[in-house]
Amino acid sequence: MRKPTLILAALTALAAASGACAQVIDDPEANVVESLVVQAKLPGPAWWKVSDGDTTIYVLGIPGSVPQRLDWDTSVLDRRLDGAFVLLTPAVNRTQLADLPIFLRTRRRLKDGSSLTQVAPDLAARLDRAWNRTHASGDWRDWKPLGAGLMLAAAARNDARLTTSQPDRTINRLARKHRVPMRPAAIYEATPLLEAVVAQHSDAAGLACLEGVLDEVEAGPEPIRRAARAWADGDVRGALA
Repeated sequence: MRKPTLILAALTALAAASGACAQVIDDPEANVVESLVVQAKLPGPAWWKVSDGDTTIYVLGIPGSVPQRLDWDTSVLDRRLDGAFVLLTPAVNRTQLADLPIFLRTRRRLKDGSSLTQVAPDLAARLDRAWNRTHASGDWRDWKPLGAGLMLAAAARNDARLTTSQPDRTINRLARKHRVPMRPAAIYEATPLLEAVVAQHSDAAGLACLEGVLDEVEAGPEPIRRAARAWADGDVRGALA
């Protein structure tokens, strides 16, 4: 029997070997039984399962950001990691010291251009309120819409005590505990990718990004906290909402 495989990604997945003694039912509707066995909902976040004859992959979707101290039941994850073959984690970005000139050049591009008060006068008042509310550093008037959106999003996340490093850290820690090999779904160079995005994005795309961030800041962190709590409770509909 193969070892289970656990895959973790922005969609996390765990693969396990299927039992050789699993019962096969060709036509469930052709069988009349006196009792019905219903599997109770497992504690913690929801899992998806994909399997073939000898391998089962368990997939766990994880939020983009959660409260820094979010508690969630890891018992199912802990059990599936026990004997797992591999843990596939989300794609990771890599930065190098040699990328510093590219980063500085990209940062300048996010500032060069017309003032935001000229490009998006209808957003200026909203942006000013959101900037002060989240204690973003510097002056929003120095940035292009995309740059202002990126700065504001980071400041809002810090102000609301949200983190993007969880629940990944907890999952990786448990994988090390069970000595399960971890492998990212992909590795990419972050700085050149950011440079390409900044160089090629349109003004309309930058404004759309900024407006989306403003909508989130004005809504406050509570919707994200509710979604994170729903995720932890296995409430998929609530997590997506």
